[in-house]
Amino acid sequence: MNTTMKRKNWVSEMNARLMKEEQSKPLTVGAIVVGRQVSVLYLDTERPKIGVAKCNPADAFDLATGYAIAYARANGKEIPDYVLHDGVSFKEVAIGTQFTHDGKRFIKLDSNSAYCYNDGEVYVSEGNEYVVVL
Repeated sequence: MNTTMKRKNWVSEMNARLMKEEQSKPLTVGAIVVGRQVSVLYLDTERPKIGVAKCNPADAFDLATGYAIAYARANGKEIPDYVLHDGVSFKEVAIGTQFTHDGKRFIKLDSNSAYCYNDGEVYVSEGNEYVVVL
């Protein structure tokens, strides 16, 4: 399963859990959205819980992802790297595909390297980059 589908499935699962909890306890579980920040609140426990997700100004704001991240944080759940980054893993990009990373435009040459159109250099991947496919 590619990164985009994993991200979509994780966000859907977290939002379904949040919705179920909100419906079962509408007076004590809820979410608040202010600008590019989402907060999930639990007021019915001995120790109230809160989870907050703030969107980086450089990223595209996605409300569903914000709800999912805030829910996960309120409940101490791990948030996978593929959810916190825009784009897809370099490993998943097909050879010959053009993409952008850190404001530069590339084409993937093989499983570990890409040619940068901006400076004419060939870069070797560290394996953990997230890129935006064109």
